[in-house]
Amino acid sequence: MTTTTKTRPMADWSLAPRGAVSGAVNGFLGVAALAAAAHAVELAPVWAAAGTAVSAIGSIAHSAEVGTHTPTLLYRLCCVLGAGSWVAYTAATTPWTSGAFYTLGLGALAAGALAPWFRIKEPAATARTTRAAVIPRRVAQVAAEWEQRILDVTRIRVEITDVRTWDSKAGYTLTGLLPLDGTTRQQLAGACDQLAAAARLPDGCGVEVAKGPHRGSFVMHVMTVNRLTEDVDWHGDLSARDIHEPAWLGEHRDSSPMTVPLREESVILVGQKGSGKTTVLHGLIWEAARCFNGLTAVIDVNGGSLAQPWLHPWLEGETERPAIDWVASDLDEALEMTRILVEMAIDRKTSYRHLKVKHNLSLLPLSAGLPSYQLLVDEGGELMSTTTRDPIKNEIRDNIEELLRIGRDAGFNTIISSLRAVQDMVSPDVIKQSRVKIGMFCDDEAELAYLFGWNKGADPDELAGPGTGFYRVPGATVRPFKAGYLKHGDIARAAVTIANNRPDLDAAGIAVGGDVYRDRLTRMRKAFGGGKEVALPAEKLRAPQPPAEPAPSPARTSAPHLTVLRGGVASWPDPAEIAATAAAGSLFAGQYDLEPERVETLRAEQVHEVEAGRPLPELLVRALQVIGEDRRIHSVALARALRLEQGELAALLGALGVRTLPNPFERGGEKLRGYERQHLEEAANAIRRGELQVPPEVADWPAA
Repeated sequence: MTTTTKTRPMADWSLAPRGAVSGAVNGFLGVAALAAAAHAVELAPVWAAAGTAVSAIGSIAHSAEVGTHTPTLLYRLCCVLGAGSWVAYTAATTPWTSGAFYTLGLGALAAGALAPWFRIKEPAATARTTRAAVIPRRVAQVAAEWEQRILDVTRIRVEITDVRTWDSKAGYTLTGLLPLDGTTRQQLAGACDQLAAAARLPDGCGVEVAKGPHRGSFVMHVMTVNRLTEDVDWHGDLSARDIHEPAWLGEHRDSSPMTVPLREESVILVGQKGSGKTTVLHGLIWEAARCFNGLTAVIDVNGGSLAQPWLHPWLEGETERPAIDWVASDLDEALEMTRILVEMAIDRKTSYRHLKVKHNLSLLPLSAGLPSYQLLVDEGGELMSTTTRDPIKNEIRDNIEELLRIGRDAGFNTIISSLRAVQDMVSPDVIKQSRVKIGMFCDDEAELAYLFGWNKGADPDELAGPGTGFYRVPGATVRPFKAGYLKHGDIARAAVTIANNRPDLDAAGIAVGGDVYRDRLTRMRKAFGGGKEVALPAEKLRAPQPPAEPAPSPARTSAPHLTVLRGGVASWPDPAEIAATAAAGSLFAGQYDLEPERVETLRAEQVHEVEAGRPLPELLVRALQVIGEDRRIHSVALARALRLEQGELAALLGALGVRTLPNPFERGGEKLRGYERQHLEEAANAIRRGELQVPPEVADWPAA
């Protein structure tokens, strides 16, 4: 028979505090005993004050040693100074009064009540023992060194739970836990430069802090070899990919792929000349254009040099269509492109609404029959500048910003590049709306800060010259990368494959684009080498700027006179044809800077604007005079010029089928809704041809 004897735990009669209550009681008794001893030996108050100062200094030193948080340090100082002040006071008077003990008791009670919020949290010893048992000694040494380094630099006591060496042998990754005092990962990320300096990392090497498995953890990448100096070859993959998949553009310092999302995000890319920006742009075109459910368009008003390598096989007759769906190399083409893309994006919300319901999705499902559309704007600082006074550039900028705001759901996104990250070239609104940010090699920290924000880890010293840069995608921190090097020969090979495999625009989009979209390839071929010219309608062309000096007065013409025509009445020409020919020649040759052959082309297309017919109502004549050569006018400005209320103007023009544009546009620094000249001209032509009857209220409108 076995007898089990229970061992009773030994009583702990020590005075060590076991909680907030016992700590407060111990503190009360200890300070009271110290005051009684000081009174008994008649200690001078100055010595009590000196002891208080020494105690305060000792408390600060101990707090620094254990990595105490600032609020805890202040709490401990208040306790030491309060107790010391009480002892000094009683030394000067006497501790044996009820008021003195009441004061000491209240102080002890307050300290005990606040203690749970300011106690020092010691790291669990079991966790460190476990870590030492499961990872090699050398790795444990690295972890211990970084724990101490982080504590020395940031006063944050972390616990490193894992160390993983990169396959490239260029660095390692630390995984760790943050303390339980509310320290965040952002506080650690803000000290990356200081940690790299404390670790004595080589030039070009740095420290990056990223998300861990949960909010109380972190992942720290430490680079010991600067791989950003090494070339990264382009992957060369031409297999069809999905626009929903991230696009590969290069590698991180640890050789992991650098990718960016394109389906739901717009991109802002900034880089000075020679920084590698063009290489990244070609990479974005490659990745976007080879999607089985994606199309690309490029705006490059400096001659279209970015797009020409992608158009070369098509221009040389190797493919039936170009790899890039639409390229604009001048302002007029860019204006029409952006206007139509905005209209397409708006139309998709209605035309394909049923697909979102059918597939139970919040975003429009994209496919080969309904592809996404990526608009890439090269040197966008010229078009996106908020300081330009060119009305065409302003309207292009308005259209691009409108596409930024409304295009995500319909699959229309933008990729905007700029030489500099300054407000004069890229507005803060574009920076905010473009959530994928890429900043290529630049030695100006202020420009990187404008793009990414201050203290976000974008240190120019970490880059290794052209081809390197920083980037950030939604939900991640700023990271450096090396762009894949893409050669023009690879682009020509890719352009053939992409041109043969890419999808066509959906039928609804083609209908919205009309003749301007259908004739784009003919204009592109003319712009980039050979082919028959297809001119845009005259109302889309940009009138030249007024001369700097007043033009000389035209010579006086002879007085009107009769001319005897040969033949009978039957052989006389139609007066309407004479008027149309004369008006077309003088209007387009005088107001637009066109070559003679283009005047002939426009004359044939624009006869309908001056064709004879029924007289126009005074309202329409005056409205066309007010709008002049501008394409649009705000409702308030037109109403003011015609001396009408806006409601009256809307009712009169509405009777002619002319409505305000659905979206506001900018004129004179204000963004309001208004009318388009083309709509007014269409109503005028319909009246001339007898297709539109003028309502009595419009016909009776008096001239203002």
